[in-house]
Amino acid sequence: MVRDNAAFVGSGKRRSYFEGWYFKLVNPGGATLSFIPGMAIDRDGMGEAFVQVILDGETSYVRFDVDRFSADTRLLDVTVGDSRFRRDGLIVSLPGTLGGVSGSVTFRGGRSLPVGPFHPGIMGWYRRVPFMECYHEVVSVRHELSGIVTVGNRTIDFTGGAGYIEKDWGSSMPRSWVWMQCNTFSGSDASLMISIARIPWLGRAFTGFLGFFSQGDLHLQFGTYSRARVVTVEERSGGIACTIDTGAARLYCDARHAGTGELKAPVSGTMARGIKESVAATLSVTVTDRSGTTLFSGEGRSGGLEVVGSVAELAAKLAQRRCK
Repeated sequence: MVRDNAAFVGSGKRRSYFEGWYFKLVNPGGATLSFIPGMAIDRDGMGEAFVQVILDGETSYVRFDVDRFSADTRLLDVTVGDSRFRRDGLIVSLPGTLGGVSGSVTFRGGRSLPVGPFHPGIMGWYRRVPFMECYHEVVSVRHELSGIVTVGNRTIDFTGGAGYIEKDWGSSMPRSWVWMQCNTFSGSDASLMISIARIPWLGRAFTGFLGFFSQGDLHLQFGTYSRARVVTVEERSGGIACTIDTGAARLYCDARHAGTGELKAPVSGTMARGIKESVAATLSVTVTDRSGTTLFSGEGRSGGLEVVGSVAELAAKLAQRRCK
């Protein structure tokens, strides 16, 4: 059996460690519900499990004893309390939050990024470096949904909608980062994720980036490890704009959030940092080839957007690299 890149990689013996998965569900009407199941162990070896819930900007953090967490080390199969999260679907039972959250959704027709000896994942060869502060993986670019989840008195039918899965693990999330994601573009199966972050490295730090764009036969995957470069990234009123040159194409994204909710993020294995995320962002995306011909242009709604720390610092460090 080939090991799934999204399977659990931690163990109960680690300290200053976290591991979490991000499951996003968007129904045909644009209702967005995300779950983040995971676990964290602090410097003293004290652990906790959790499920974070995001519903159209309303958020909740449900804490469990760490022994209520279990996960397969060969495939994506995570259980927290009475909820279970897999590559082919999820079952949730969280009676103590948001008026009660329960239901099940099945995933079909998932598209993944290429993974193999020469394609170790969205991080490229950095995924194999043993001392990174945080690792990232895209699990499913886009998949079809079927099922219903009830939140309080609200019943949300996700049948015919689109899903997305990614994961993070390590000791802490970065000091500063920008993350944007969308796979619900009008009239298109396009999917996009871009992340730009401040990365500790051998006692110093650099601004790294990674991401992908996929639509039909067009597929771009890029990062610090490739020929790609971030041409511009700037914070604007209500959002972020960035331009990325992949070598083969140029991608421009203007992301605008519409309300944010607070999530918890790990610091040395302690879920103590508050960050803001929008799951109702609008992303305007244009992709052109080297001659300037437009390969894609579209607007996506129900997008994800996180802006944490100093975007100006990220941009300044990228500018310094370009000048060298």
